[in-house]
Amino acid sequence: HDLTGEQFLSPDRPVSHKSGSRERLFCRRFARLPRWWWCNRSPMSTELKKSKVATSKLISQGHDSFELIFMMLMGIRTAVGKFASASVAHVGPQEFNQKWEGDFLRKGTAETPAHLHADFKFKDYAPLIFRQLRERFGITAQDYMLSLTSEYVLVEMFTNSKSGSFFFYSADYRFVLKTCTKREAAFLMAALPQYHTHLMQHRFTLLCRFFGLHRVHHRSGKRVYFAVMGNVFPIDKPIHERYDLKGSTRNRFTTDAERQDPNVVLKDLDFINARRKLQLGEDKKRRLLTQIKKDCELLERLEVIDYSMLIGIHRSSSTTTRRVPKPPSMFYKVAAGGAGDAASGASADACRLADGLWEAEQQRLSAVQIVDTVSQEELHEQISRKGRPTDDESDVDAADGAEGAELYKEVYYVGVIDILCEYGLKKQLEHHYKAAKHGEKVGAQNFSVVDPLQYSTRFQNFIADGLA
Repeated sequence: HDLTGEQFLSPDRPVSHKSGSRERLFCRRFARLPRWWWCNRSPMSTELKKSKVATSKLISQGHDSFELIFMMLMGIRTAVGKFASASVAHVGPQEFNQKWEGDFLRKGTAETPAHLHADFKFKDYAPLIFRQLRERFGITAQDYMLSLTSEYVLVEMFTNSKSGSFFFYSADYRFVLKTCTKREAAFLMAALPQYHTHLMQHRFTLLCRFFGLHRVHHRSGKRVYFAVMGNVFPIDKPIHERYDLKGSTRNRFTTDAERQDPNVVLKDLDFINARRKLQLGEDKKRRLLTQIKKDCELLERLEVIDYSMLIGIHRSSSTTTRRVPKPPSMFYKVAAGGAGDAASGASADACRLADGLWEAEQQRLSAVQIVDTVSQEELHEQISRKGRPTDDESDVDAADGAEGAELYKEVYYVGVIDILCEYGLKKQLEHHYKAAKHGEKVGAQNFSVVDPLQYSTRFQNFIADGLA
């Protein structure tokens, strides 16, 4: 069951007619997952989504899925700690193919700690490569473990995504854990050498930052693959608008029911109908489009499609607004849907965690973010120089933030996400079917699935049209 992945980038890769049976076998192995795992796939999922009030939920001791979360986080803590001090003199094929697997027995082993849950195995893929990527963006092993595993708590995030993946925030909202299929995990492993080179060479890349790829193997036989990514959005500023833009317009809109959720992620037609423009100015617009072009060139080479630009818009009230210190519990009030006393036990634990993370977060805020400066590293250096903001400092965190607030009073957090969808045979067939069905010629196709070059060109043109 190792992920070797080389075949995933072969343009002539054969596809077996037995792939469906493998998928059914894969599904059977997941059959014993907790009920929440399958809720979005049930016939009642539409009604369930309509009834949701909160868009996230704190997962702690006693939750149905806590055991799975515990396995994820204990595995991460052990694996990261094991490779934290290992030297990386040279990055070669051996490091990209490296895997570490730990056997987590209840009684513990020489390599793994004892615990109170069921036995499980944990596999960590390319640990030294992902450690180097974390360090590239200012994330130390200590920071990483503190954010993810200090309390063994995650926040489940509900989205209107159709991918079927499940998303979890770290307790401090710095990182996102996303479940993925074995095929997506194998594709990431195959693409990792080029992806790693790109991120090391382009410090201002907008591509989703992958900081780890792991697998939990429960003794029942089910296997869960998941990746750890940086959160595009900030944790200390409210996001007033969210957009997920692909450049396609067919069925790319949200329903009236979905828009009732204040945290809804709007889509391409919503962006167009609102006549939205990101007010960057000529210099920032040029820099943003230049970086998008570089990132899209990599995605073209990897034959990736179906990615999108995630945009979060924070509106500043005025240029003279003073920063009001945020209480540590603000993250968890959002997570619990403002449940108040009913969630006081979980909130108390969360507050203790957030209190210890507040100071450190101000120093590393931009490690996983892109703001309207189109530069994570610049922002990180500025915040490091300034230290913790005081009440006398402006609420704009940008090199020329005063100008941005004066003219536009908006800060944009952007990143290119969902970059693991390969234009394989299945997608090629879907592309040709939709082209024949709708009678649209190449270059004028507005459905999502098109070839990588056409997708990249359409995506860049759409983003360029949305900038001012």
